[in-house]
Amino acid sequence: MGNTCLRIDMSKQTTWSRKKKIGLAVAAVLVLAGAGGAAFYAMKNKEKSQEMAKKDAEKKPVVPQFVPAEVGRVALQVVERTVQANGSLMASRMATVRSKVAAEVRTISLRDGDSVSVGQMVAQLDPTEGQERLRSADGAVASAQARAANAKNMRDTQKALLDQNYISAAAFDGFDSTYKAALGDLATVSAQSALAKQALSDAVAKAPMSGVVAKRYVNPGEKINFDAPLVQIVDLSSLELNAWVDPELAGSLKLGQAVKVSVTGFAEELDGTLARVMPTVDSGTRQLGIIVQLKPHKLALKSGLDATARLTFASSSTASTVVPMSAMQSANGEPFVWVVTGTDAAPTVKRARVTTGIRDERLGVLAVTSTDPAALASATRVLLGRYDGLKDGQAIQFVATKTVLIPAAAASTAASSPQAVATK
Repeated sequence: MGNTCLRIDMSKQTTWSRKKKIGLAVAAVLVLAGAGGAAFYAMKNKEKSQEMAKKDAEKKPVVPQFVPAEVGRVALQVVERTVQANGSLMASRMATVRSKVAAEVRTISLRDGDSVSVGQMVAQLDPTEGQERLRSADGAVASAQARAANAKNMRDTQKALLDQNYISAAAFDGFDSTYKAALGDLATVSAQSALAKQALSDAVAKAPMSGVVAKRYVNPGEKINFDAPLVQIVDLSSLELNAWVDPELAGSLKLGQAVKVSVTGFAEELDGTLARVMPTVDSGTRQLGIIVQLKPHKLALKSGLDATARLTFASSSTASTVVPMSAMQSANGEPFVWVVTGTDAAPTVKRARVTTGIRDERLGVLAVTSTDPAALASATRVLLGRYDGLKDGQAIQFVATKTVLIPAAAASTAASSPQAVATK
């Protein structure tokens, strides 16, 4: 009886324990479901807020930003009409030493950059063929000289007999003709001997001028043909500037006018004169070539260096209103500049139409006039560079640096990088 009661009590306790565990599990599931739902609704609300913020940002007008380097000023100063012509230095005196015979190169000691004097040996070619030709020519000359001497003796003998009337004039003419033919043969072989001597001399190539070796074309042991280049020599003291200018300056160019020359790699500005103007405009570039002769200097210039010529054509003794050349804009063929108006706290831009005048490329400014003088008063600020999309009266903003947003396509690859880059 006692055992029966104990089994009944144990069965009740087991059933209650199971119900308790099931209740706890159900409660946990409900808690997790509630938390998940709250997180889901929070994420949806966040996405909705971000989308609304994005739409608000798109509706808000973008104010163009400008850093100090993009703003210049109008000035009042005396300007000169200067034009810069780009080109390169070229030697007016240069020579290419070529082989006058077909032979093998025995020796050539000069290298690029070596100095050479007029008459100095450049290369020694194989003289064997020339020596044999000269030996053959000398033999022919000796034989022709013997025949000519024999013919002369016979002629002289027959002349004496003719004078004594022992032979006829017709018989003498035959001996005289033989002698003259022998003299002709001697002249021919003598000329061939002279050519053979010259060919043997040509086996030694010599420099026709003093200068510097710009390029060596062959090496010892090479077999070269007639007229093959050996070395190129340039006279660096004869450097000139070959430059190009706009054809509209053709009427203003004067031979002998002073020119300032700046050479890449050298701080010193050189003096020069306009020596020549090309007779035709280049068909490809539509530019007019000019040659500037440099005055004596002590710089170690090299042929081929880039250089810029600065030509001054006219000057004005009165001050003019000038703007930086980079501030010039054009719309429908009409030049204008963007003038900054308003205050630093609330700046705006205004389009000011101008008429251009003298251009000073050395200072990078351009003289202008406007129908509205107040718009281009001295010290007025103007925007530098080209800016499409600006409107007359549009508000702008001055900043120390610009903020450039990374495009959305690139954002995924730059997740660990800042989403904005500051540019000056």
